[in-house]
Amino acid sequence: MPISPALPAQPQLRPKTLSLPPSLAELERTLRPEEAASRTPTLSRALTEDERSILSRLVDEVAPLAEAKPDSMIALQEAAKLLTVFPAGNISEAVLDARSKAYDIALEDVPAWAVEAAARRWIKGEVATLGDKPNLSFPPSPPQLRALALDEWAKARAVLWRYRRLMEGKTERVVPLEKRRPLPKEMLQALNG
Repeated sequence: MPISPALPAQPQLRPKTLSLPPSLAELERTLRPEEAASRTPTLSRALTEDERSILSRLVDEVAPLAEAKPDSMIALQEAAKLLTVFPAGNISEAVLDARSKAYDIALEDVPAWAVEAAARRWIKGEVATLGDKPNLSFPPSPPQLRALALDEWAKARAVLWRYRRLMEGKTERVVPLEKRRPLPKEMLQALNG
């Protein structure tokens, strides 16, 4: 009996945690609103070595998910697994091919891990992001499965951006008044008009 080759390891479906430890969450809350989109925000204090190590581990955990490349074949296999849970009656080969093609088109640019996570959400009924009230007695349509998968992928990308942003933040430099140089007289005169 030939032994089949081992499949490549799939990344974990979700990071263990999407939240920050309290000290880092507090630091993130102190970011200035005007720097909301800045890649290098001004931090109210420097990161400790432990905090930097925690952020580094979190980035390492989330990056493979957020930066995963789409694999349409594996994504389609994940969709097929979900469809087997909801078997259809006697359907023709043509209908089966059309359904397969529709899922292939919908999932061609989505990482397989996100499709698997979306399938899990569908089975658990965690589909509030779809907005409408889908009938969970039937498999999701290709656009529904795509929407859930893209939502999973977007969450991973957003979390990775937050973590990297904190790691790249710069500490605010505050110079006490007594150590500041006085403005040149010409500049003062120009300011006073």
